[in-house]
Amino acid sequence: GGQAACEYRTAHETELWPIQIKEAEYFSYLGELGKPDFPHVQGAKAGIRLRLQANAGLTFDQISLQKLSLHLRGSDELPMQIYERILANGVALVVMPADKKISGYEVLDRSHIQRVGFEDEQALLPYSQRSFSGYRLLQEYFAFPNRFMFVEFTGIGSAVQRCRDTEIDVVILLNRSDSDLEKLVSKDNFALFCSPAINLFSKRTDRIHLTDTQHEYHAVPDRSRPMDFEIYQVKRVVGLGTSADQEQEFLPFYAANDLGTEADLNTYYAVQRVPRLLSSRQRRQGARSSYLGSEAYVSLVDASEAPYRTELRQLAVEALCTNRDLPLHMPVGQGKTDFNMEMSAPVKSVRCVAGPTAPKPSFVEGE
Repeated sequence: GGQAACEYRTAHETELWPIQIKEAEYFSYLGELGKPDFPHVQGAKAGIRLRLQANAGLTFDQISLQKLSLHLRGSDELPMQIYERILANGVALVVMPADKKISGYEVLDRSHIQRVGFEDEQALLPYSQRSFSGYRLLQEYFAFPNRFMFVEFTGIGSAVQRCRDTEIDVVILLNRSDSDLEKLVSKDNFALFCSPAINLFSKRTDRIHLTDTQHEYHAVPDRSRPMDFEIYQVKRVVGLGTSADQEQEFLPFYAANDLGTEADLNTYYAVQRVPRLLSSRQRRQGARSSYLGSEAYVSLVDASEAPYRTELRQLAVEALCTNRDLPLHMPVGQGKTDFNMEMSAPVKSVRCVAGPTAPKPSFVEGE
């Protein structure tokens, strides 16, 4: 068959609403809003105005929009500048009708301006409760800085419900003015309905047949397409016997709990990762990319890390896998959609607005 389809998992919960960003601008003094009765907010010197438009023939009082999540994008340092202004200099949110003839404002303090991507439930990479989450954040940042380019405005539901028009303004008031941003900020710097995604998913590898002559076994996610998958992390190892009820779970040797009954099982597994070598076909025809990745080998050991002798016949391995270098060959932007959803949803297309990034080699590859 052909190549496997790349499988991605999103990090953030994404709510879809029939709205779009019609306009966005940075203003360096409040008079530019053209509303003389605009509320006074202490410390406010400048701001960013976002004009939202309702679609599908709806008005905003018919849309249960409680929060607004935005992905900041653009070239060079502009997204980071906008991110810094909103999170470091934001003093309040003002939600108001877009029509200048209509009065009515709701002012929300800066606690309603939230950063996104730092909570454990928003993690891209797996982590254990024993590890410091700061290491994960650093790893994700250096792998893909854009994953943190998100802000969220909460508590806007009541103001949105009062708007019986098709357009509404959300104004982020700032305590710092920077006139250089007036000509740079536009609606192209803000994207709705975005989430970081990672090419990492659960998969059962092909069954491993155990013999008395081996102490280490190659874990292969799919022998028919070995270059389309790479093991990122082994999650579970179970030994299987000749009968249906003959089953034995092996614990990770370097992460096992020494207390309780787990220590009495005396059965563990260890994982060794080695760089993948070119196959004979790849040596003749060349590899499809410069990234080869690594291979994982599983060994069964006892509490002393000596080879474990067993009457079991097979190993079933569950692992977190990637598609190795396949994301480098994704035809992004060429078809009607870049991704297909596993579930049914009224979504016309799912587009990749940043990336895909190149795969990151494991430590054994010396990079």
